Amino acid sequence: MMNGRRILAALILFLGGPSLAAQDRIELADGRRLSGEILSERDGRLRFVTRDAELVEVASSEVVERKEGSRLAAKIRERLGEKVEDLETLIETARWAAEERRLARDAERLWRRILALDPEEDEARRALGQVRFGGVWYPDEKEGLRAWGRILAEEGYVRAKEGFIKKAELAAFRRDPRTFMLDEERRWRPVEELMRERGMKPWQGEWYHAIDEGLILHELEELDRALGIKAQAYRHRGNEVFIVGARFTAEKLAKRLTDARSWVLRNLGVTDEAFLDERAQFFCLADRKQYRAFLEGYGKKHGRDADKVRFCLDLTGMSFGKLDRVTDQEQTAWDNSLVSGLVAALARYEAPEGFEIPAAFWVAAAMRAEEAVMGEIKVHFVAQSRYDRDDGPAKGFRDVAEARRDLAEMRIRRRTRPMTELLTVDVNGLLPAHELQGYFFLGFLLESRREALLAFWKEKARQGEGPEARFQRSFGAGMAELEEAFWAWFERLPR
Repeated sequence: MMNGRRILAALILFLGGPSLAAQDRIELADGRRLSGEILSERDGRLRFVTRDAELVEVASSEVVERKEGSRLAAKIRERLGEKVEDLETLIETARWAAEERRLARDAERLWRRILALDPEEDEARRALGQVRFGGVWYPDEKEGLRAWGRILAEEGYVRAKEGFIKKAELAAFRRDPRTFMLDEERRWRPVEELMRERGMKPWQGEWYHAIDEGLILHELEELDRALGIKAQAYRHRGNEVFIVGARFTAEKLAKRLTDARSWVLRNLGVTDEAFLDERAQFFCLADRKQYRAFLEGYGKKHGRDADKVRFCLDLTGMSFGKLDRVTDQEQTAWDNSLVSGLVAALARYEAPEGFEIPAAFWVAAAMRAEEAVMGEIKVHFVAQSRYDRDDGPAKGFRDVAEARRDLAEMRIRRRTRPMTELLTVDVNGLLPAHELQGYFFLGFLLESRREALLAFWKEKARQGEGPEARFQRSFGAGMAELEEAFWAWFERLPR
């Protein structure tokens, strides 16, 4: 009995199962029998999409027999409405249905409908499993490769792994397949030949687009020519990362920096999406020697004294000219430093001119973004003495759960600071308690009083107004009242 069921299931699968049952079938007066989908019927004309995605239109009177299969899912019919032949609506709906597992078969029917209405719609062909070789579309990859192979054989190609290669290059391919790449037509081509054809230019074992990444290449060449620093680089949105190391590391960091800028966009009231495309450069060098050479070389180029450039969060100490950030990889978790440093700079940049953001809030913004992007935060972060190049790498990284436990223990031992200090302490006066309280207090405000926080952050201070008065005006409550609400919120956090 079990074998019979298996044979029946296999037979159903072979014949198409539910997809076959879903088909409409019509027989015409001329004897043609068509399987597919009735698209529409009006004014005595019937429009039909075949299983091969061809559009057939006949007079309704020519249909001598019809059998209708299952209809499209109700959700799809609702989305289409009356636009059953509108290409834009069909494409949008097919993409949506393709993401829904239960609607996959209906998505296939939509793609057939799209292709029948517009045979030039490549997305529909790919969605239906069709492949293109030599400018010709084939029903599937197996048939396409078979036909394409016969064509290439006439040009001196032979089969090699999942593609084809010129017979004269077969021996070289077998010696070192890494020197060849598959092109869009499944032909193995020498890497350099194919990459140059695509507009790429080699640099230190990596390939860069000669036009799109031209400025990055120029900067890399300048680093090598002027300072003997051989680096790789990657750009993601507006962030350009130059690193002495692997290019994929630069790519990873560039994307993290974009995430950091996105955090500022979402949380600090920056609403212009173009903000993410504003150019920012970051240089991550191998050691202190390169770091120093870089500062001196670029300092001369841009007219700045290298001794005044410190590895800290001060905007005036972070950058000069087009330089936004520079570090060496001896710095512990230097990618965290870049992420948090960028956000702290942006936080200050977004504040109105003449308003000094409280240091604890400024650092808390850096730590909040750092946690969101990197999954960990930094304590003892900003005092300049900690970032003097002679002091050794900065340390003190921890996860958020550990930071929460630290602050809870500080409170039990009565080592927390009065919250009013968060508004008045300067950068170099920050203590661990300030940094931890600021981190969690900013989270409390973002969660429960976001609009008031943005008003405090972005509005200009009134004449003679101190930080406490400004804070109370923005929040409609004094620090003492908010401090009580904050600690109640803090106690409810998961431990």
